Amino acid sequence: MERQTRQEYIHDLEVVQDLVASMGDKALLAVERAMKALLENDTALAHKVMHDDDDIDDMIVKVEDQCILLIAKQQPIAHDLRVIATGFKISTDIERIGDHAVNIAEWVIYLETAERIH
Repeated sequence: MERQTRQEYIHDLEVVQDLVASMGDKALLAVERAMKALLENDTALAHKVMHDDDDIDDMIVKVEDQCILLIAKQQPIAHDLRVIATGFKISTDIERIGDHAVNIAEWVIYLETAERIH
């Protein structure tokens, strides 16, 4: 029984790490697309960046929920607790990167249409 619980715990830690990595990939793509939209005056791509940010916003909720669940169920210590705390912190930073990509996209639209988006 204890071994199964430990395996589930390790799996849950890996889920946090995978979610954070996936968020990072999505935020990187958002920045790349926002910059491409800016350089090419592509408002359609800018709108896509804004729309896709919802995925990043949803992912941070999943990361936070998973971290809270792990802390509540497993009461981690030492390294495992640092992994969970880092997941919290990094996911917040990554979400902010996605928001910055949206800000760039908003400026692309403003430059092309003189329409402020907020």
